[in-house]
Amino acid sequence: MPALSALQWLQKGADDLRRCPLPSLSYGLIFFLMGQALLQVFRHATEYSTTLAVIFLLLGPFLATGLYNISRQLQQDKKVSFRKTTMSWQYNLPAIAVYVLVLAVIVLIFMRASLITFALFYSGGMPTVGRFVEQLLQFQQMEFLIAYTLVTLFFSTIIFLISVVSIPLMMDKRTDAIIACITSLRVVAANPAAMLIWAILILLLIGLSMASQYWLLMVVGPVLGHATWHAYRATVA
Repeated sequence: MPALSALQWLQKGADDLRRCPLPSLSYGLIFFLMGQALLQVFRHATEYSTTLAVIFLLLGPFLATGLYNISRQLQQDKKVSFRKTTMSWQYNLPAIAVYVLVLAVIVLIFMRASLITFALFYSGGMPTVGRFVEQLLQFQQMEFLIAYTLVTLFFSTIIFLISVVSIPLMMDKRTDAIIACITSLRVVAANPAAMLIWAILILLLIGLSMASQYWLLMVVGPVLGHATWHAYRATVA
């Protein structure tokens, strides 16, 4: 598969958003509100931010099934019903639930690894949010920054490897979670260049969305959701 296929998936995702703006942007609004909630909690009650992030992670795959279903209906030239797409996770609830559980376990391990990284590499005790950001911008605590980046990349890579086509496959073909995760691994192994570009695009777009205080997520979220469906169609279906 050509390395630049990821750009085609992104273009098709944007096309789906243009063809079906209201249902797609409705999901985008939900993503934005989730981001705003996380932002507010992080500012005023930092101790609850990781818990809220895990809750969002658990809800994310269920919300994404609606976007995949919109793309599937558009591909089949069917009339899109937003109400029906909100229940798309019911196509294969047991498998999706197992997948979400596996994802939650990985995230919990990552949270523990993050705390250990702080304890081993960050000097001066646990910082405030403002102080922590200031130190990062001034390139202080470089040992910690390098270690934390490596830990984050490690766990992010694991999640990416098992998630590339898992949810679309479980929803479309009703496979179990194990088969879906193995298929994702095989897709990445068979298309390393395209998947590397796809991962970089996701990282950049999500990073821009966070930098905009999640306003861009109203558009970026639906586009990535639709594009993921087209990535699945191109590599598996």
